[in-house]
Order: sequence, then structure tokens, then C-alpha cells
Amino acid sequence: MVAQLEEFEAGEPLVFELTHGDLCFAVKLDETAEHGVGPDENIVAFSTLCPHMGCPIDPSAADPSTGHFGPCGCHQSLFNLRKDGRMVRGRACSNLARIELEVRGNTVVALGKARPAFGDPLQEEHALTTVAAVEQAESEVQS
Repeated sequence: MVAQLEEFEAGEPLVFELTHGDLCFAVKLDETAEHGVGPDENIVAFSTLCPHMGCPIDPSAADPSTGHFGPCGCHQSLFNLRKDGRMVRGRACSNLARIELEVRGNTVVALGKARPAFGDPLQEEHALTTVAAVEQAESEVQS
């Protein structure tokens, strides 16, 4: 469980652990968000780790009025929480790891990561699969 719906106040992040030591945050934005849950589809959750190099980003860096999160203290990456955690600027090469949420009655529940966070074995596997697909496509074009 992340929290009860009534516990969410716009712009006030609620920090929770998805797994042991895996800090995440949920936040209610001012507008509807991609993959948002709740009556206004504006509650989203993400990992606190920047996908660039895994630097932690303070959950209080979420701005509900713009939907932005960050910047990361290491390399200044900024993310759009309304748009699935997409990078707005900086060095990150992927979106923030989004946490899949579901509302059950009046309770917001975290189901797991919708995509891997920095350092997850799945992220490395995804990167290798992507590189292999690009190399395959390039070889087909050259043939």
C-alpha cells in the first residue's frame, strides 16, 4: 500500500519503499498525467533514482503545477511527471522508472516497476537487447 486517496495533497510527495531499500515517491499533480490513477487520474509514482547514473533525487523536487521533477543534483536532468517521467533536459538517456499504481477501493497500491530503474538487471538486459536490435537493423540495411 502507498496511501489512502485522501492522504494525497497536490505537490506533497509520499515516499515509500517498493522493495527493501528501493525508495520511490507518489505525488498528486495539478493536472491529469499519463498512467495517472485516482478520480482525476493525476496520482503518479516513480523511483527517486536518476536513470543517468543512479543519483538520488529529493522527492520534494516535484512541482505539481509544471509536472516537473528535479533537477538531479549530479548532472541536472529534469523530468516531466505528467509525461511518463520523460526527460526534459539533462544527460539522462531514459525516462524515470515509473511505478505502476492501482486504486483498490480508497487505497493506492504499488504493483511494481513499469520499467527498470538505474542498476536493475532488467535495465542492463534492455540496453543489450536494444543495442542488438540496432546492430541487426543496420546489418539488414547494408545488405
